[in-house]
Amino acid sequence: MKLLVARETGLLRLGEVLSDGTNIDADASKYRSVRYDRIKALCEHLAVDIAELMEQVERADIMDTDPQALPKERARLEADVREQAETARPAYEKKKAAYDAKTGCRGRAPKPPDEKLPPERQVSGRSA
Repeated sequence: MKLLVARETGLLRLGEVLSDGTNIDADASKYRSVRYDRIKALCEHLAVDIAELMEQVERADIMDTDPQALPKERARLEADVREQAETARPAYEKKKAAYDAKTGCRGRAPKPPDEKLPPERQVSGRSA
């Protein structure tokens, strides 16, 4: 009977419940249970709250203002980052040149490509 009442009020949706064998203890408290008339009052109250929130959203959409938008601050921060990158570039280039000079050429030099390919070698896109 309780499930039917919950279904009629929209508080119950039946679906699939999967269990992996975990034991979950549940206690029903007589102090935390809600009467049917109280459920209806809560649903009405929630409907009013939802309507108020939807009105706020519609007003915000009409005004088209975003209180979290900070375009001036973001532009300033991006300019600061660009400036820091430009001032740091010469030091980076200097360190990179010193590292390349220190490490030099490691290993053996790569073998130059053959002038003429062997006839048995397949070359995609060209005729040999």
